[in-house]
Amino acid sequence: MPSLQINLSSIIANYQALQAKAGNIAAVVKADAYGLGATKIATALQNAGCSEFYVATLNEALALQPHIDASIYVFNGITDDNASEFANNNIIPVLNNLPQLQAWQQASQIFGKALPCTIHVDTGMHRLGFAGMPMYDGVKPTYILSHLACADTPKHELNKQQLELFKKYQERFKNVKYSLANSAGVMLGEDYYFDQARCGIALYGGMTNMQPAVQLTAQIIQINELTQSSYIGYGATAKLPKNSKTATINIGYADGILRQLSNKGSCYIDGHKVPYVGRVSMDLIIIDITSLPEHLTNIGQPVEVLGNNYTINHMADDARTIPYEIITRLGNRFDKEYIIN
Repeated sequence: MPSLQINLSSIIANYQALQAKAGNIAAVVKADAYGLGATKIATALQNAGCSEFYVATLNEALALQPHIDASIYVFNGITDDNASEFANNNIIPVLNNLPQLQAWQQASQIFGKALPCTIHVDTGMHRLGFAGMPMYDGVKPTYILSHLACADTPKHELNKQQLELFKKYQERFKNVKYSLANSAGVMLGEDYYFDQARCGIALYGGMTNMQPAVQLTAQIIQINELTQSSYIGYGATAKLPKNSKTATINIGYADGILRQLSNKGSCYIDGHKVPYVGRVSMDLIIIDITSLPEHLTNIGQPVEVLGNNYTINHMADDARTIPYEIITRLGNRFDKEYIIN
């Protein structure tokens, strides 16, 4: 069966590279560390010196908390129903709007102290966050944060607009720390660093100059010798231009390999690039192995679906999507193996 290897040494190296560039790095491990395993990754990063982690929901925070001794922030904030659970477990909410702030102020009154939180101000993304800085009496902000909408497009005018608006908050409110940059924001330069950068995809190898951290391997389970003009796969979307040899590998869209990669994706066998032919099926992909040396065309031959040769960035480009979607979609039908070099 296919195997998914996550290289913790690469993730740590990426963390250290980001830290050397931007200073204080908080690790974003929401969605089970983008599908790669939050517990293992957060533990490794804490051992490497990371002391702040972000998740999306309270349930993610509660699942992670027993495994690390660090600050855990929840991007989506709180509700009236779960504010006390945040407080009882020392989990820090990101407050995005007035109802969340009021719920946290009420919880602070009940607990008899100003409870820590982070306040999210909207500087232009218009997804979450206050339109202006609220009166936050009775709570204790550790950070004021905002989120960049276009950091992966460095020349987009909104980047500087968001930066300038965020600086106005910094000038006005002095006794609190600030956080603006995400992974792509770190690449925009030191003006965006402030007191904390929140990095996710860069840790997992999804940006230029970061070490690939994911290796996904499948196997050849059938080989076919086919004549010119043979059709391939569902819908007969591929037609062979010449006599060819194809192989079927045991992985498909149920494992997270996007159907958009049909007739576009590639994989590697012992360093040789081989293309997908036909549609990606639920459990299977057909590849063209005509050009491979004979000794590599065997049942059971390992196939690099993701790795150093074909990274999550390469796959994202071929699928016309982003590396975030690639790794968060990786299926659960194979066991994860964690590697420390």
